[in-house]
Amino acid sequence: MRFTGCNNAVESRKDTELSKLSGKVAVIIGGTTGMAL
Repeated sequence: MRFTGCNNAVESRKDTELSKLSGKVAVIIGGTTGMAL
């Protein structure tokens, strides 16, 4: 059970990092599109 808990913590941290990254990417894409227009 302990290992599962550790895995879940790692997975949720990965999810947070992923959402942060995709947020940055979205901002960059939005900025580039805005400048292109």
